[in-house]
Amino acid sequence: MEVDEISEDQALNDVIYKKMKTQLAKDFSGKTIVMADGKFLGPEDSLENAWALASNYNTALVTRIEKKHKQAKILGSFLRILSTDVTVGRRQLAQRLMRMRTDLDR
Repeated sequence: MEVDEISEDQALNDVIYKKMKTQLAKDFSGKTIVMADGKFLGPEDSLENAWALASNYNTALVTRIEKKHKQAKILGSFLRILSTDVTVGRRQLAQRLMRMRTDLDR
């Protein structure tokens, strides 16, 4: 897998996430949050819903906020849409994301 350089959008999302991390842990424990274009888009109850929200952006940060702040885990860090293949459904995208998560956990 080829590693891309971090774009300005990715860096901005990361900075905003780090600034909000403590507050996110207090307010959205157990939720999956989405950030894109340097903005907090909101919490979602499921990874599939978070992916659906993030899929409208070229670069997004999606992460699950764990109950214990120290265990916050980035599931996909930055998701980048490489193509706009409309034949791929939300379920397939969520499955791909889960496979990425499994690969990151190894």
